[in-house]
Order: sequence, then structure tokens, then C-alpha cells
Amino acid sequence: MDYKLTALVKQIECEKTEIADFPSMKFGNLANGQSVFDATRYYEENELEPIDYKIFSRVCKCFINALITRLELDAGELFFLNTDGHILIHKELAITFLQFSNPDIYAYFNSMIWDLLDNGVAISDGLIATLAATRVPNEVLQEIIDTRNANETS
Repeated sequence: MDYKLTALVKQIECEKTEIADFPSMKFGNLANGQSVFDATRYYEENELEPIDYKIFSRVCKCFINALITRLELDAGELFFLNTDGHILIHKELAITFLQFSNPDIYAYFNSMIWDLLDNGVAISDGLIATLAATRVPNEVLQEIIDTRNANETS
């Protein structure tokens, strides 16, 4: 059985970035306040081959069902067709979607989980870059770049 695709009668604007490491994944809110992300836009902005939501939901059914059970989600309120033809998906499926839509992200998440299990802490590449950009003086950053470039050419 496939999950229901609910056709929306009013356009939902998805313009919020909620996951800093994935700025092209844009979120918005339905009239009832439920947060959704624009899967179609994510595929487009990342130049990925779009995969029909039915394939995603069938392949990832055991993971989606686990979220439905644990988070008490309504199975009929997970997938939406926006008035512009874009597929919007419930926010709680974002991580599963990211891993499904891009195998490189799956590998990245897998390494993050190993870090978490090995060290008790996992820090995203985006956080490290943000911390470095805000705390390290420009001159030091430039030295790092110059050293890296010199090492690559030798």
C-alpha cells in the first residue's frame, strides 16, 4: 500500500533553511503548522535525478513506518503535491530522504554516526567551517589555504 499524496489547494512557500549543512533543502509550513520540505526543489538545486515519491516511500517503508510509530505521525499526512507541482514531504522524513536521494550523503551520515558511537560526539563539516570562519582570523585562514595549495603542487 502506498502512502497518500495530498493535493494542496493553496501554494506553500518553502524558503526556510533548517539544516545548515543542507541549505538547498527548503522548509515551509502547512496551514496546520506542520513543517514540510520541498523534495522537488532539492533535486533541482542539487542537479540530482528526481526519484518519484512512491519509489522513495516504498524503498524506505520500514524506516518511514518506524518514524510513524515512534513519533506518532499520521501516515496519511506525509506527502503533499504543491500547487506548482512540487512534492512536499513531512519534515520528519528529511534525514531518510537525504540518505535515499544522494548516496554520498548516506556515506557522510554513516561516518557521522560512527564518530558519535566511537567518541560520543559528532560534529558536522558545516559546523566546523562556520566555527573556523567566525573564530580564525583571515590571515590564518589564508596561510592554511596557501600551505594547502603549496602542498598540492609539490
